[in-house]
Amino acid sequence: MSRIARTYRRAWLVALVTLTAACAGRPELLNSERIEARFGSYGVEILAQDDRERRSSLFSREPVGRVTRTFALVQFADSSAPELREQHGNVIDGASLGAAFRSAGFSVRKISRHIGCIKLPPSHPIARLMQLGQSQTLAMHVYRLDLERDGRSWEYATITEVHHPDYLDVEKLRSLYRVSRNLALDRMAIEELVHRVLDQHWQRRRESTIGGGARLVRRRLVSLASGV
Repeated sequence: MSRIARTYRRAWLVALVTLTAACAGRPELLNSERIEARFGSYGVEILAQDDRERRSSLFSREPVGRVTRTFALVQFADSSAPELREQHGNVIDGASLGAAFRSAGFSVRKISRHIGCIKLPPSHPIARLMQLGQSQTLAMHVYRLDLERDGRSWEYATITEVHHPDYLDVEKLRSLYRVSRNLALDRMAIEELVHRVLDQHWQRRRESTIGGGARLVRRRLVSLASGV
């Protein structure tokens, strides 16, 4: 995509953000679209994943490198339905979740269950991904992601998002989303999610996997050099 095309695309997204914010209904923009509109670029990296959970970095590209704008913990609920199988496979393969389903004709609906804060020390992996130099209290948004198509609906996942302070704060989140009274999380459930977000086992496993891969490459290069 040319520089001019990127400029026009960003201007269109900014206009769409403004128009959406002015509407009375729930926001229609995907997080990926909002990040691209705000920072001019967007990418997603899967940090850790299994059959039940996915941790991902939604980032923008900056002169200093990738900066995570949203850290997302996705807890899958219903992914076994035949109608969801193909798109869920794309998600598992690394596709951006909302975009994968929307492109297949699904309506993507967020049902907010909590908006609050989470405190990160500067040494935490999420803080490093966001390139935060000191302890920060960040906005946290928990919502249920429902999918709808052809008159049917599915509860697909519960998503906990932690946002970079330059992207979304609590005040902004509350202007965009309204927490459902009937589905609002209780204190124990919120504390459990905070614990899941702050858990660093995924990062240790990731470093071990990356380190193991590097060791295998080094061993292979040594073997080739020695003629083994």
